Amino acid sequence: MSDIAVKKLAEIIDAPVEFLLKQLQDSGIRVDGADAWITDAQKLKLLAHIRQGASVPGTDSPLKHSEAAVKSGIGQRGKRVSVEVRRKKVFVTSTDTLAEQARGNAQSTHATSGVSHAEELARQLSAERQAIQKLKHERDQIESRSMEHQLVEVVREVVEQKSASIVTSVVDYENNGKKAFISYARDGSHGENLAVEIQQQLQVAGFVVFRDVSGLKPGDVWYHKLESELETSDVMVLVVSEKVRTSKWVHNEVSMAEEIGIPVIPVLAEKVRYPLWLRHLQSLDFCGVVDWSLLLGAIVHHVDAKKRVLSSLTNSFLEEDDNDV
Repeated sequence: MSDIAVKKLAEIIDAPVEFLLKQLQDSGIRVDGADAWITDAQKLKLLAHIRQGASVPGTDSPLKHSEAAVKSGIGQRGKRVSVEVRRKKVFVTSTDTLAEQARGNAQSTHATSGVSHAEELARQLSAERQAIQKLKHERDQIESRSMEHQLVEVVREVVEQKSASIVTSVVDYENNGKKAFISYARDGSHGENLAVEIQQQLQVAGFVVFRDVSGLKPGDVWYHKLESELETSDVMVLVVSEKVRTSKWVHNEVSMAEEIGIPVIPVLAEKVRYPLWLRHLQSLDFCGVVDWSLLLGAIVHHVDAKKRVLSSLTNSFLEEDDNDV
């Protein structure tokens, strides 16, 4: 086996470089980018990680290795795509056979050239060493190809599951419209009042809005409810007040949103020292005059961007399915 560049491995297993980099990061393998090289040990670690996390949340049923159903639109039947995997058999000559051939060649040379017995033994030993090295090299290549082949199968299965999940996400998005999640600290301050005003403005603009006071019902498990609402939201509006700076719950909500991939728009409700864990995000200043057009414009920008990405990915997967049929 040998080291290989990340982008080369992505080409071999027919997977996006970004996907492979994400899997490397999740498996604890640090690389600098697509041009970085990974060792055989890291490839084995990556394979084990992908096998453990191959299932994708949001799919109705597990996909088989041989086929997967992909919805092409609302009300239409699913399309089945067959995936054929061919394994290449490699026959390796045994060490004894190679050594016997080397000895036969050496004996023929000795009979014709009349070299000394010592030189003949030396040649035999050299030939046997070369035969053993060749055999080891062939075995290493077989093991390397086998491992890369397994990676191809696992990654193909994950990509097919993700394609079905993306199609479902686009359909749900088009049916349910735009949804915003408002995160804030309940402290009776101007920040809490601003959260109520933001909810009202977004609802007037046609958004479905979740805010914990109005969205939680008696008997709900609040943590699971918040996680479920975040997963179905298009954007999070974070109202930043003094209490938010030290609120672990708000911090957890923001971390969960970023992990899911939901854009977060911080809105300053009052003059406070900006939290360190939010310094990577640009904020809107609503401490003085409130310009609702700025907030609505930022939200629509992120929502439309998400819709374009989902539509593009869906069309891409559907085109690939049509070409395979």
